[in-house]
Amino acid sequence: MAKFDAFREIFNVLKKGKLPSDENLDKIPAFMLCRYLGTHQYTINASNILNLYYKEIPVNNQYKMIKQAFQGKGIYPKMIKATKADKSLDVLCTHYKINRDTAKEYAEFLSSDEIDKLMEMYSIKG
Repeated sequence: MAKFDAFREIFNVLKKGKLPSDENLDKIPAFMLCRYLGTHQYTINASNILNLYYKEIPVNNQYKMIKQAFQGKGIYPKMIKATKADKSLDVLCTHYKINRDTAKEYAEFLSSDEIDKLMEMYSIKG
């Protein structure tokens, strides 16, 4: 959870002249920064460049470079939230002891009532 909190702090600090703490930047692996930036059309090219050289450039410098290049504008991708479908797939995986691909196939055949009962059984709210 500490990595997630650090990651959230890093991308919530988008005001000019303000930087997240160095200790939080150090908690984030460089590949995670590249992968996150690669999810948005405006930052994917920067992500590709960083991906080529991430081993040589410390993550603190990578973040500062991205922040400077985009001048603190809020064009960073938003965090992806789990949907009800993701939660129901997790329940199917757990209940039937199957992988996610098989769970997707199961979800096509099970009714929404059956899936809701399983989610209730595992105390997951949809």
